[in-house]
Amino acid sequence: MLFQVVKIDFDKMTYNEILKLKLCKLTPMFNNLYKKSQVKRDFETISQHLNSIGFDAPTIKISTEWFSPTGYYSIYFPFYLLHPKLKYLQRRYVGEIEGKNSSQIKKYIRHECSHAIDSITNLKMNKKRQQLFGKVSKPYPKSYLPNFKNNNYVENLGYSYAQSHPEEDWAETFAIWINPKINWQVKYIDNEKCLKKIQLVHELFLEKTIKMKKINRNCSFYNICNDQRTIEEYLKEKRKENGIDKKKKILLKSIKSKKRFTNRKDLYLPIESKNELEYLKNSLKMKFDSNAIIPLLLKYKFHRVYM
Repeated sequence: MLFQVVKIDFDKMTYNEILKLKLCKLTPMFNNLYKKSQVKRDFETISQHLNSIGFDAPTIKISTEWFSPTGYYSIYFPFYLLHPKLKYLQRRYVGEIEGKNSSQIKKYIRHECSHAIDSITNLKMNKKRQQLFGKVSKPYPKSYLPNFKNNNYVENLGYSYAQSHPEEDWAETFAIWINPKINWQVKYIDNEKCLKKIQLVHELFLEKTIKMKKINRNCSFYNICNDQRTIEEYLKEKRKENGIDKKKKILLKSIKSKKRFTNRKDLYLPIESKNELEYLKNSLKMKFDSNAIIPLLLKYKFHRVYM
């Protein structure tokens, strides 16, 4: 029996029509969109940088999140980066786009490539790395409270993400080192701790003594063609997962009562990012100074739930 293939064109569809589409039905379209996407162009650029240090590029696949599954030489990126209307819906429902422009996309790719390289090398067991960055066997936290005055960590993705776990500290440092637009010798000349970390990354990758494991690219951890959710269901689940509506209620109550947040941990509101904070402010349609009302609001949720 022959089935007619329905061609989907986001440009000609309304937002309501897009929301009703199932993710599993969109794989062919996503693959076609990827061929002309900014993600592909940025990935090819960074692939050349990886080639220059002796590594082939990992496999890149479409998902709902940025991540690199442990044990596989592959990285995943969120599907909504493939079209402006999908970006709009992501921002409308969730308030945050991870990869809103080329510069940010490259930051995520460099970061995830570091995790992918960890899966095919012995770098996690390097004693110097463990001494400087800490052991990767340390349990991952559900959330972390960054210390913005702590200068012992580099900034790549932002939100002081390197502070969340030794493995993220390594990935963020690698992302800074492999970025050709950053002169790290100059940028961190007055920061001894960060400079030592980047120098270790530099030494390990230039020594060409990294032991390689068998490369496994065929990851079945997540396949978007098996995701039966509609785009709307995904967005609502993501919104609930991030607690957007709950955060709005807490924030509104705090503003109306004019109470300031204190150092009590139970008063911290787990905001995903500063962009999400702006989204919450705008959705409340109220003017207020976030620095005055909620100076300690940013307890960031930990992203890498796939490891």
